[in-house]
Formats: sequence, structure tokens, C-alpha cells
Amino acid sequence: MAGELLSLDTQFPGMSADKPVEQRISEITDYLYMLREGLHHALRNLSMTKNMNRASVEQFTGMLTKPIFARIEDGEGRLSQLAVTADAIKLQVADVERGVMSAVTQTAEGIRQEVADLGRGLSSSITQTAAGIRQEVADVERGVMSAVTQTASEIRMEVSGLTGQVASLQMSVNGINLTGFVTFSSLQTPGATTIDGGNVKSGTISGVTLRSVSGERAVEITDGGVNVFAWPSMVGGLRYDTNGQAPYAKNRVFLYSMNGTALKIEALGADLSIESVGGTVWAMGNWNFYGATVTGLGSAG
Repeated sequence: MAGELLSLDTQFPGMSADKPVEQRISEITDYLYMLREGLHHALRNLSMTKNMNRASVEQFTGMLTKPIFARIEDGEGRLSQLAVTADAIKLQVADVERGVMSAVTQTAEGIRQEVADLGRGLSSSITQTAAGIRQEVADVERGVMSAVTQTASEIRMEVSGLTGQVASLQMSVNGINLTGFVTFSSLQTPGATTIDGGNVKSGTISGVTLRSVSGERAVEITDGGVNVFAWPSMVGGLRYDTNGQAPYAKNRVFLYSMNGTALKIEALGADLSIESVGGTVWAMGNWNFYGATVTGLGSAG
């Protein structure tokens, strides 16, 4: 290839004054075409082993394999940094005077992005690995932070403070676990429902069955009444129906027992009275209705 370039050099046209101008222009034009073709051929066939000495090759390849460190800054506290090594790539952009910065770090194991405002004590970060993703947002001055962690098996959201208060939501294939004080509210209806451990506070709860179980004893509230259990058998309760037949009232409320369980109405240290306004009181035993004593089975109006 050196011979080809030398040939191009030796064939440079002579510019003697005895040649007509038209001839000199024609020779220069022909040489330019030849030079173009020669350079095209030479550049297309460049080889590090044939056209460069060993020292130049080693210097060039060393530039490609050595770590890269670059830093650019101005006189106003702004700077950008880049570091490329065999195990990581790090990029950082900062404004020192304002106290803000952002950074990205990438390794074979994962990628981390972070943004910080040191003057205000604020920061956020995202860390991604093959096993999961974690996001964090923190306010150092207020002493609070929130985090979201996602893996293949669960998603966990958490908010915590310096006072030790923690609220978290964990979702997995096994269900949803809530930790903390929970409030449910709606913009369409007034009021709210709060859940704090084993305590539920609300307004009206409709269309549900509430059941309280303690050992073998249980009380169940449904839309039809109140049921009492010696679990799992029902032994009594309070029931409402509209099946009364004339001459009795159609709407009825029953206090009852069943399955061999006695029904006892007891007033300890106080009077017991049963009244019927505009109706008849049926009684069994010794009863006093406004001075009229009924013994046995009878009625008092």
C-alpha cells in the first residue's frame, strides 16, 4: 500500500509554464480522479497488522480496554462524571451549589437510579435486580419514608416514621395482609369505617353477617335477626317475621331458645315489667301488671 501512495505522489502532473493552461487543467483533473481512486482503495484496505507498527497497535488497543474516566464541570458548581470499568458503569450529574444530584449505576447484577436534594433532605431511588425491584422515597427532615418492593411472589408497600409508626400492605398468592390504622371513606356517602387491630368503628353496615366467636359460644347478626350458638349448633336468638295471623298482629318479634336450651329472662336487683300498649299481654307465672296480679297462664289488658 505504501507503493501505491508513492506512485500517486510521483505521478503528480508538472506545472511548467510552457504548457498551455487548458493542458494543465486537464492533467490536474485526471490526477484528482486517480488520487480519489487510490485513496479509496487504500483506506478500504487499511489493516492494523499491515499498516501500523506494533507500538501504535498496542497503544490503540490499550485505549479501548482501559477504564474510562471523564469529568466535565463549569465555574458555577455544575458537573457531570462518567466512569466505565470492567465491572460497572457509573454516571452522575450534580449541581453542587443547589445541592441536587442524580446518578445511575449499572453492574452485571443490577441497575440503581437515584435522585437527591441534599438541601431539603429529599431523596428517591429505584434498584432493579433479577430477583426484584425496590423503590424508595425519603424525607429526612420529616423523618418519614415509603418503599415498594416487588418480587415474583409478592408486592410489599410500606410507610414508616421516626416515631415507630409503620403501615404496610403485603400481597402474595396467600392473600393480602394489612398493618396499621385503616380508614375507608367515600365521596358519595358521609361517614367512614376505621379498622384498628381487632376494633371496627363505622356507621351503618348493611347486607352482611357479623359473627363473634369465643370458644364454643358465638353470636351472629344477620339481616333476619340475632342467632346464638353453642358452636356449631344454634340454641336461640331474636327473630323478626311478618307471618302473624288475625286477630294477632302480622309483624312479630321472637325471643326464643331451641335444641334443649332453657330461655330465662332475669332482672337482678331491679323490677321486671312487660307492657303492651293497645294490645294484650299474655303471661305465665306470677306477674303484676299495674296492680293486677296474674298467677299461672292468663292475660291482662
